Amino acid sequence: MNALRFVRFGAEHLPVFQSWFEDEATRHWLSTPDLRWFEFVTTDPQTFAWMIYDGNVPIGQAQVGHYNDDSRQASIACAVAPDRRNRGYATHLLHHLLRQTELADVEQFHAFVHPDNGASVRLVHKTGFQLVSPQPDEDGFLHYAWFRQ
Repeated sequence: MNALRFVRFGAEHLPVFQSWFEDEATRHWLSTPDLRWFEFVTTDPQTFAWMIYDGNVPIGQAQVGHYNDDSRQASIACAVAPDRRNRGYATHLLHHLLRQTELADVEQFHAFVHPDNGASVRLVHKTGFQLVSPQPDEDGFLHYAWFRQ
C-alpha cells in the first residue's frame, strides 16, 4: 500500500464514486450520491470531501462536515471501493483523514454507525473512537466520537 493521496472531490470523481453503489453492500449502508449531494459537498464552506487514491487508483471517498456549526466538532463518513475492501484501506484512510490539514481545528470527530455494520463498528473501535451512547439514535445508528489529543 502506497501513501494515500487525498484529492478534493470534483466532478471528475462523481461517476467513479457512483459506480461503487452498484455493489449491494455499499448501497445498503450509504445513500447513493446524486447531483444534489455533489453540489452540497463541493460548495458548502463547512464541508470537505475527498477522493482518496493509492497511487493512481481511487480506493476511497471521505467527507467531513462541521457538526452543529461548531468548527471544533465534525461528523465523518467514508467509503472504500468494493474491490479494495478487506485490505486495510479503511483503517489507513481514517487515520489519515483525522490528520488532514483542513481539519486541524477539529477537536472531536463524530461517526454514526449502524450496529449491524460490523466492518464499520470494528473500524471505529480500531481507530480509537469511543461509543458515546450504547443505545442507537432515532435513526438506528450508534454514536461514536474521537477526541484529538
